[in-house]
Amino acid sequence: PSEIVNVGEEIEIQVIRLDRDANRIGLSLKRLQPSPWEAAVGKVEAEQEHDGVVSHIGASGVYIHVDAGPEGLLQTDVETPILSVGQKVRVRVSDFDPERERLGLELLEYGPEEEPEDTEETT
Repeated sequence: PSEIVNVGEEIEIQVIRLDRDANRIGLSLKRLQPSPWEAAVGKVEAEQEHDGVVSHIGASGVYIHVDAGPEGLLQTDVETPILSVGQKVRVRVSDFDPERERLGLELLEYGPEEEPEDTEETT
């Protein structure tokens, strides 16, 4: 929370839960933010090419954060090259369904794996 707002800062929030018995209130800042899926409408369409970065790798494939907004899924098979988190890629949109929050991707190009910075000094 301290990375998002500062003490004394005025913000707009949404009340999502009110428990009078426990004297607790649930608030959401995120629910007032625009959905990345709604924001991508008009920016993302099938057959478009976009740059992206591998955000994580799961059982169903590789998740890529696309420069135009949302995170999409690159389904993998035995011919898919091994990608790493943080690696830059070029993808083509195979399917975009903002109502179901689905973005299907095809891999076009991929850059070299990001090398960790060497923080050790050598003499």
